[in-house]
Amino acid sequence: MISKELENDVAIVLLATKYQDDSAIIKLAGKEGIFSLIAKGVYKPKSSLKALLITGNLLEIDYKKSDSGPSFAHSCRVILDASSAYQDYQSSCFLLFLQELTNALFEYGERLPYEELLLIIRSLCEKKDVLSLALLLVGTFYRRLGINMSIDECVKCQRSDNIVSYSLQEGGLLCKDCLGQEKVKNHLEIHVFRYAFMEVNEKNVNRIVPPAEGFKVLNELVLYLMDYFDLKKLQSFAMFVNALSVK
Repeated sequence: MISKELENDVAIVLLATKYQDDSAIIKLAGKEGIFSLIAKGVYKPKSSLKALLITGNLLEIDYKKSDSGPSFAHSCRVILDASSAYQDYQSSCFLLFLQELTNALFEYGERLPYEELLLIIRSLCEKKDVLSLALLLVGTFYRRLGINMSIDECVKCQRSDNIVSYSLQEGGLLCKDCLGQEKVKNHLEIHVFRYAFMEVNEKNVNRIVPPAEGFKVLNELVLYLMDYFDLKKLQSFAMFVNALSVK
C-alpha cells in the first residue's frame, strides 16, 4: 500500500525509460545516492511531470513512497533547466553520453559525484567548452569508482621532473627514466591528461583544452573505462565523438 505522506528530495535526472503506455521509470541522482520513481502519465500532453523526462534537469520532487514496491512521483519543480543544452548538437550528445555512462557504471543506491556533476551540467547550459567538460566528467567518475591517477608526479618513482608520458594501466604520469614501453607524449597531451583529473570547480570548468589533444585523451579515458569494467559498446559515445568533429 502506498503511503499518503509525501517525501521530498532534490535530484538530477539521469534517465527516463518508458513504462506501460504513457508512464516512465525515472532514474535520478540525489545527494544520498541513485534512486528511481515512476512518473505516471508523464507522456500525456498536459502532464505536470514532463521535467522528469529531461536528462540533466535539477528538480525538487515530491513523491509517494512505498514500503514495498515502487515510489510514485507526485509533483516536481525545476531548479536547473537543462533543456537549453538540447538546442546545441554537441551539448545534447554530451547529455546522451552522460545518460548512458551513468546507467552503465552506477547502480541504484550508489552515490554519484553529485556536486561535481551539477556544476558540469550547469556549465554545459552556460555554453562552456563541451570537450573540456567531458574530460572533467570522466575524470571525476574515475575518482568515484576508485581508479586513481597520479597527475603531479611519476607514478613509479614519485619524481615531478622530466615527465614525458602517462599510462592508464600504470596509474598516471611517467618520467623519462620510468617510461618503459610507453610512448613519449607531447606536452599538450600531458597537460590535458592532468586537466581531466583536476578538481571540478569554477576555475576549471572555464578552461578550454586544445581540441586535438583533448579528443585523443578523452577517447583513451573512455575506452580504458569500458575495458576496465567490461562494458558493452557505448553507442552515445560514438555520437558524441562525431558531434565533437563538427565545426
